[in-house]
Amino acid sequence: MISLTTVQKELPSLASLTRFEPKNFLREIPRDEEKLKDAITQAEAFLARAKTLEMGDFSVLIFLHGYLGNAWRVMGETERAIRHLLKALEIARAKGEKGGVIRSLIRLGEAYKYHGQHETGLRCFAEAEALAESDEFSMYRDFICQHRGKCLMEMGRMEEALSELQRALMMRRAKGDAELIRSTEEAIKLVNRC
Repeated sequence: MISLTTVQKELPSLASLTRFEPKNFLREIPRDEEKLKDAITQAEAFLARAKTLEMGDFSVLIFLHGYLGNAWRVMGETERAIRHLLKALEIARAKGEKGGVIRSLIRLGEAYKYHGQHETGLRCFAEAEALAESDEFSMYRDFICQHRGKCLMEMGRMEEALSELQRALMMRRAKGDAELIRSTEEAIKLVNRC
């Protein structure tokens, strides 16, 4: 059986393989396309192995579909990304994995945004937010606000975007995560320039 720990150790962090493009609404793009393609190949191999196992760990499948969905989105293959993220969402719902459902909805919202379906993305973020109302899942709220704010920015709804990003910034300051704070501050600067 393939464990989630093994998969997470073996696959490179997608954050290390991507960067934000200021000239395109801070969308993620590959730092090195070949390295990102290699990570996709490696994740697809893990997924093929995980699917053949009788009693595979469903958390591995959710993780791998989420990983591949994010990676394909960054590569510009949004239809593939959406398929993987819908599968991650389906498995998480079937297994009653609420955290997995929330993460999948946030990622799916981003993929729909990259695919030009901003309204569908906003619906995903709204559903994720409704599920993240309990304190147990409050750690996702700032991500929901951040991604919704960036989606609204792309739609030209700047006042709403700014409001969402300011909410995200407040939560991220409370978390004390410098990288997340910086990311939100960059998005706010971009909204103010638009």
